[in-house]
Amino acid sequence: MNKKIFWLASYPKSGNTWTRAFLTHLLQGDDKNIDINNLIGGPIASARNLVEDYIGMESTDFTINELEELRPESFRYFAEKIKKDEWFIKTHDAYTFLPSGHPLIPEDISLGALYLVRNPLDVSVSFAHHNGISIEKMIPLMAKSSYAFCDTSKGVRNQLQQRLLTWGEHYESWTNQSEIPVLVVRYEDMKAEPLTTFKKIVAFFKLNKSEEQIQNALDACAFDKLKKAEEKDGFKEKNKKSERFFRKGKTGSWKEELNKEQINTLLKDHKAVMLKLNYINTLGQPIF
Repeated sequence: MNKKIFWLASYPKSGNTWTRAFLTHLLQGDDKNIDINNLIGGPIASARNLVEDYIGMESTDFTINELEELRPESFRYFAEKIKKDEWFIKTHDAYTFLPSGHPLIPEDISLGALYLVRNPLDVSVSFAHHNGISIEKMIPLMAKSSYAFCDTSKGVRNQLQQRLLTWGEHYESWTNQSEIPVLVVRYEDMKAEPLTTFKKIVAFFKLNKSEEQIQNALDACAFDKLKKAEEKDGFKEKNKKSERFFRKGKTGSWKEELNKEQINTLLKDHKAVMLKLNYINTLGQPIF
């Protein structure tokens, strides 16, 4: 089977949507304003209709676990139908293995994975707003190995179960596997050195684009423009419980919104991976 899929992988609220907006403009190759409700990177890997297209029937009679076992073959089926040489798919799934022993994300259709990661201190704030819950409730969820989206059989959701694990386990699940090539990019570097960082992303995807084209795409998807687009047209990926999707988009906002106890809990919960990613120094003190 031909390898066609680049995965845009991340823990939620880590720059995935910004990256997709950038790629959309870059690959459109024109100066038109992009439609934020029609971004590259779809359908999201957890979309229920991916499995339903594969099995040729509605999925409501299947259990959560049965549907999860069907997902790898639904990815292969989707890849077979793609006419382009490469396709981008957004995923918040951790790189996990199914009870059958097979990985959720098949290697045989995968060109590579861009893994976007963000300081968990900032993620806790942004993710709490996205979920419409308090930061106090969000922090323990980020340290819960069984944490997952859509892990209930109540009602029929558009998306299937996505196992997130803890923030650190999510990162390590993708970076410790060796089946799919991975480029790790920190959100903080995307903000501090956008041209340099996005040039690395473009090179990883083997896209033949000039520095000028990359800069034009970055200008077109600046955060304030994405925010205005949401205000004008709405954004279908916004959680119904949140006020808006594009809120602040900056680094270090945790300093204004977390109290000392919350900071210490997050540092304790995620110390090892934060140190590995240079989010804290050897004394355990935040760098960003």
